[in-house]
Amino acid sequence: MKIISVFLSVLTLVACTSVQTTTRVSTSLRAQEYNSVASRYLEQPTFVEMATLNDGTQLLIVDMKLYAVPSFYSGLRASGAAAEALRHSRIGFGKNQVTGYVAAIDKFLEWATLASERKDAFTKEISSVPTGRGALKFTFHSGNDRSHFLAVAWSAMGTTIDEKAQYFDISNAKELKRLLLAFASDSIQRTNIDSIYK
Repeated sequence: MKIISVFLSVLTLVACTSVQTTTRVSTSLRAQEYNSVASRYLEQPTFVEMATLNDGTQLLIVDMKLYAVPSFYSGLRASGAAAEALRHSRIGFGKNQVTGYVAAIDKFLEWATLASERKDAFTKEISSVPTGRGALKFTFHSGNDRSHFLAVAWSAMGTTIDEKAQYFDISNAKELKRLLLAFASDSIQRTNIDSIYK
């Protein structure tokens, strides 16, 4: 029940701030989700966009389509469109917090190298970095002693929504870092679509 309360509170807060503009980003980034049927982490359809909110906040949003609606929403009665929206994990990385995100990714890469050398498998929180009205929790997670993932989940009011976490293997963690650095330095190519497609 606490999670549903957090979810409804977040929806109320988000409703106060709307997206003013978005620009799709071309990238090879792929987030993964644990698939209990396949018993392994599988890449999911992943899309990236830059967004500017009506309060001026700039976000790099990673949108991953989930395998199914997370179980903590099972008590909600949702329309087809709402249920489809719940099948997405959308994580917004604030432009003014890129330094903290990159430090967390660097720590993950350092631990992944060490864990692979030592054949260790573990799960350990790396850090929590503020974003908007909550925080992003970065966690090191081993699938086994040869497969390590950076898990990124959104947190608010003391609750982390782990079922909507996005998992990045080493190559995708590096691509996420590259995107964040390009986002912070305004070096992601932007095209004014409206000026071309009239």
